[in-house]
Amino acid sequence: NGKWEYITDPKDKGEQLCYFDPLFSLSNKKTMNIPSNWQVAGLDDFGGTVWFRKQFHFNEKNLKNKRIFIVFYGVDYFAKVWLNGFFVGAHEGYFQKFEFEITDFLKKDNTVVVKVTSPIEPTGKNAWPHRKTIIKGVFSHHDVRPGSWHPKFGQSRGTGGIWNDVEIKVYDYAFIKNVIITPKLNKSFSLANVLFDVDIDSNSNVVSTILLEIFDEGWRKVASKKKNVFLKKGQNKVKQFLQIKSPKLWWPWEMGKQNFYFAKVTILDAKNDGKSISSVKKRFGIREIKISENKTWFINGRRIFVRGTNIIPEEYLSTYTLDRIKKDVALIKEANCNAVRIHAHVNRKELYDTLDEEGIMVWQDFALQWEYTDDPKFISNAVSQIKDMVKMLHNNPSILVWCCHNEPVANAKKLDEELYLAVKKEDSSRAIIKSSNFNEHPYPGWFWGHYRYFLSLVGKPFPSEFGAQALPCKESLKKMFPKNRIFPPNWIEWAYRDFAYEQTFQIAQIQMGKNIDEFIKNSQNYQSELIKFAIETYRQNKWTQINGIFHFMLLEPWPAISYSVVDYFRKKKKAFYTLKKSFQPIVVVNHLQRKIFGIGRKIEGQFWLINDFHRKIKNAKIVFSIRKKGKILHGYNAFYMDIDEDSCKEITNKVYFYTKGLEIPKNLRPSPVELFAEVFDENENLISSNSEEISLVKIPKGIEKFNAEFLWE
Repeated sequence: NGKWEYITDPKDKGEQLCYFDPLFSLSNKKTMNIPSNWQVAGLDDFGGTVWFRKQFHFNEKNLKNKRIFIVFYGVDYFAKVWLNGFFVGAHEGYFQKFEFEITDFLKKDNTVVVKVTSPIEPTGKNAWPHRKTIIKGVFSHHDVRPGSWHPKFGQSRGTGGIWNDVEIKVYDYAFIKNVIITPKLNKSFSLANVLFDVDIDSNSNVVSTILLEIFDEGWRKVASKKKNVFLKKGQNKVKQFLQIKSPKLWWPWEMGKQNFYFAKVTILDAKNDGKSISSVKKRFGIREIKISENKTWFINGRRIFVRGTNIIPEEYLSTYTLDRIKKDVALIKEANCNAVRIHAHVNRKELYDTLDEEGIMVWQDFALQWEYTDDPKFISNAVSQIKDMVKMLHNNPSILVWCCHNEPVANAKKLDEELYLAVKKEDSSRAIIKSSNFNEHPYPGWFWGHYRYFLSLVGKPFPSEFGAQALPCKESLKKMFPKNRIFPPNWIEWAYRDFAYEQTFQIAQIQMGKNIDEFIKNSQNYQSELIKFAIETYRQNKWTQINGIFHFMLLEPWPAISYSVVDYFRKKKKAFYTLKKSFQPIVVVNHLQRKIFGIGRKIEGQFWLINDFHRKIKNAKIVFSIRKKGKILHGYNAFYMDIDEDSCKEITNKVYFYTKGLEIPKNLRPSPVELFAEVFDENENLISSNSEEISLVKIPKGIEKFNAEFLWE
């Protein structure tokens, strides 16, 4: 890591001109701090080849019989590496760790050269966006990245670069490359058979002893075994089962504790009194995931209603620090989500580790978004890279689902089948989805129709995308546009930042208003209304027709005007608070017959009480009230009931019996108000609060006698 020299090579002639030669003089060279995506390091809107070079001193002692490797933890997208003028290896892909042995080329003073190519794909009928060849998912084509779908700008401000750490590692003659842990529970969950799958690289034929150990979180040993193995020169695989009795299970945050174990694998040198020559530790969790035919998720034998959101948290992964990751995961939990879908990309390993720790379930997409070529070479490459993803993330217990392709559109039947089979071969312990398709991604009220179409439960039984755009706050807009172009908007500049003009004005019919403040308010109100209506409609049908949902989306990956409920600068939109309320594990939701009610009349609708916790709430108190700006204008009689675990129960009759029909007192004045529904536990602790915005109006005296609805009532 540190300062590297670099030079752009827009015509890709550097290899012909021997840029890899340490004696070659790089004219017009600049420096860049590595790791970094080059866009954020100041190389603006460049797609193509960049050459990086760094001199380093290596003066380690006692290196006899040692092997030296250069390790890259993430390069986007094509990489070729030379050391002291010698070619040492090449790699394709943006998310994988890769390494090359440099033992024979290393000196005291060294020059490493890396050619990085992150290309702009050709556009057209048989090219981008319909026949893509680069496997970067949302980072190369999406409607929430710079330029959206535009044929010229849709690949602008790319993600190329050496975006993650670069290290020199010293190994012995044999070393552990990877350890994959696969726990399998028996039917009673009283015993876990833990499979160790160990990859070992050896530079000679040798007999060694492998020590396999499992420790609990207090580093107390719970299982171990020594195994003598013959290591051949080259790549070796060692498999071994260990058993854990009465294992402590990993649970999602609302169901239990996030228990972990640590696997340790050590190679002992038979020639040198059993001295350790390579040792690797891996954290893992023990849990079982099953998904039924109707897409109900079961974890450790218990079904769980998925309250999920899609995330693309950052366009440029070099900037996605552990501190930012922890803050984002805190936002996920604050929004009462128990699951996230990592949408059409593979993120940093630190994100998955943090999701493990916080007990958030993960649906992990592979980095394929929409259409790709059906060329056999591409399919083979995609198969190889999806295997890399599974190996990289296999030990993360939060990951419950692999999804091979998002919205494949066309030309994907053979591709997705090959990917599915490859993942199944690598990991049979998780659920695998070939593709997430448009029939599961309903967008009424945004791409078509009115959001009341959610009443038909579009996308059932498991909608995995739905939502609408909203403007960020004015403070964020000022960081995105010159002050004089915020209002009235420059629509081309806004479209580049993903604003959907036609959907906003012609389908959602959002009013722009007289100024930017009104536009922001109207936009955020609409997104909030749609999300509330959709989520609460789905949740009313828990286990009867809907078994889980994933909203789209929580976090903005760059300074855009898009679907997020938290913008790029992590300012919360109104819909964030709506999501938080509607996703409460315990909540009263409703379907009111309308939004405007006459004073003295009754608030008509239907009401459901939902409990996603796997515990019964005894003698819960339910309280309804009418409030304005937090002040209680009228409180209704409370009523008490037991709330069954993991339940959804209509309580309309109870509500109307105890509140006398939610009649609106005649002394209230016409105004916008909120109807609150609160739930208290048996100790009078508030455990849920939800509300619905309504308006109270005056009704002319006497007309009720002509209205069949009121006479019937």
